Order: sequence, then structure tokens, then C-alpha cells
Amino acid sequence: MAKCPYDGTEVKHPTKTWTMIGKPMGGKRVKLTNGIFHCPTCNKNFRAVIKKEIISA
Repeated sequence: MAKCPYDGTEVKHPTKTWTMIGKPMGGKRVKLTNGIFHCPTCNKNFRAVIKKEIISA
């Protein structure tokens, strides 16, 4: 699902997820679903955007 920025390993399941609403761009807002992933190869945590949705304001 997400690629580790340190060594390029694909990590499928996030440790934690949350949603946030971005600032409006041209009358439309962006709803982001973020996640924290743990790489089993290099043993580091990293953040990645899981899903982006455009919602009307």
C-alpha cells in the first residue's frame, strides 16, 4: 500500500490512520486519509497519504 522512503519496501498495513480536511483550493476542499507505517526491513516508521477525496465546500 505504501512504499518505504528509506529502502523502497512495500508496506501493506498502517499502524495508525486519521483523516484531515485540507484548505479549500478554488472552492473545493480535499479530505486526506493519512497513515503511519512501520517498515519491517529497516525498522523505521514513516507517514504516507492513503486516500485523497475532493469534497465541495
